[in-house]
Parts: sequence; C-alpha cells; structure tokens
Amino acid sequence: MDNKEILIGILIILVLSVFAYSGFFGSVTGKQVSTSTCVDTDEGVDIFSKGTVYGVDSKGVSYDDKTDICFEKSNKDTGKTSKYVKEYYCDYNKGTGNNVIWNYRFELCENGCSNGACL
Repeated sequence: MDNKEILIGILIILVLSVFAYSGFFGSVTGKQVSTSTCVDTDEGVDIFSKGTVYGVDSKGVSYDDKTDICFEKSNKDTGKTSKYVKEYYCDYNKGTGNNVIWNYRFELCENGCSNGACL
C-alpha cells in the first residue's frame, strides 16, 4: 500500500465519521429522534379559556390528556369559599433538551369559574 491509498482510506473514514456524527445514517434508516411534543388547545396559560394539554414524551409515549378544571377551596380561618381553575400548560422551561412537558398551576377566579375557565 502506498501513501496515496492510505490517505484515501483516512479521508473515507473521516467523511463517514462526519455523516455518522450528524445523524445522517439515523435518518436514512428511519431511526427515531428523541423529541417530545406538547400541544395546549388554549395556547398557554389562559385562565379565561378551557384548554386541554396533550402530546408525546421524549420516549415516544403519548401522555393522558390534561383538561383545565374548576374547583372550590374554603379558607379555614374566614370560612370564605373561593373558586379556582387548575390551568394546564406546556412547560418549555421544565423540559431538558428536546423534552417539553406539561405542567399546571392554580389560579384564583375573581368572578367565579365555570367549565374549566374563569368568568
């Protein structure tokens, strides 16, 4: 083997390494890229619209739909009952890398709550 054949062999190995590193062969073979999806039908934290969060986690498994709901909470000291909404949303900050997950928070509904939305 002369120097020219060795140089060509090294060049071929380098080119194949670049393709392998870039994920080219994974896309050719149909290998799944681990990303997650999250859809919020009320497009984020919107306490005045009932929404549902659904999607697929980073392992490709669909998670159960999470729909905004109303509930009441009583203050033990005052005896006053307040209405709240449990607002589900996609949490881009809590996910790592391509992993976007759902989250929720409780929001007080000043004028009441009906069918998963503040009035």
